[in-house]
Amino acid sequence: MEYFLDFDLPENLIATSPAPERDGDRLMLINHNKLNHYMFTELPLFLNEGDVLVVNNSKVFKARLSIRLVRSDLESEMLLIEAENPYTWTAMLKKARRFKKGDLIIVANCVRAKVMEVLDSGLRRIRFEEPFSAERADQIGLVPLPPYIIEQRKKRSEVLYSFQDEERYQTLFAKYYGSVAAPTASLRFSQKILESLKNKGVQVAELTLHVGLGTFKPMDQLPENFKMHKEKISVPYETIQLCLQAKNKKKRVIAAGTTVCRALEASGNKAFCGETDIFIKPGYQFRMIDGLITNFHLPQSTLLLLVQAFAGIDNIRHAYAEAILQQYRFFSYGDGMLILQ
Repeated sequence: MEYFLDFDLPENLIATSPAPERDGDRLMLINHNKLNHYMFTELPLFLNEGDVLVVNNSKVFKARLSIRLVRSDLESEMLLIEAENPYTWTAMLKKARRFKKGDLIIVANCVRAKVMEVLDSGLRRIRFEEPFSAERADQIGLVPLPPYIIEQRKKRSEVLYSFQDEERYQTLFAKYYGSVAAPTASLRFSQKILESLKNKGVQVAELTLHVGLGTFKPMDQLPENFKMHKEKISVPYETIQLCLQAKNKKKRVIAAGTTVCRALEASGNKAFCGETDIFIKPGYQFRMIDGLITNFHLPQSTLLLLVQAFAGIDNIRHAYAEAILQQYRFFSYGDGMLILQ
């Protein structure tokens, strides 16, 4: 099977900031293999009474922290990934090879910590000298924007971090701390769109998937051999019941994002709280979702394979070529896609 994993994207199509209005993105519709262009404000046109829209209520915290290696004064930064206990985190470090087991570091010029273990892929186990929560990181850290946004902002001489990021790199559904990247498909939902959906009789249900390496780590080997990192999910009984009731009535379950898709598919048809490393790629048989709202994804990403599994490899290859031709904005702050089966 020949996957669609690479494409040439002009750098000017990489979105470095959100649209002026939260719901101001364009929307590409793939409906039964047909492709059309709309605005995201027109989303309610394509959802019907009785359909269920499922969203991710995980909340992004300021997981990107400046660090200084005490023994050499080397300055770098780390991205917190997951808390093991109140003191210990797994983190991804820049210039990771310079940080050895036992090294002391100063975090954000105010907190001392120690490298407890060297892990693969630039990861380290870090133990803080004091309890360190996501809320504490929010006080001293930076919004964990994807590295390509920072790189492009540098190239374009744009402000690297802004107050706008704190508002717009967070969804309206955000409730529970735990994500180190936004569930980006939901960033463009506004109160106005939610009101329109409610007035049409579309039900909105919630689940939680805390975005970590499982969502955004690029594949470093063939898809057949690639192993996903585990992420924490919670799919409530009420959400599963709404989805099953909708399907029994021949209505649709629409996943707002790949995180929702993976959580629903991992849970099957019952409530679930735990971890998942589900890897959805072409050939996967979907059990729960009938529609998917998503972004235009990075090359060589597991998310690009997921949308191919749902829409078809050739459909996605054509859609991405058309998006580039039509000057769509790509990646986290970019335009959206709605895929209906």
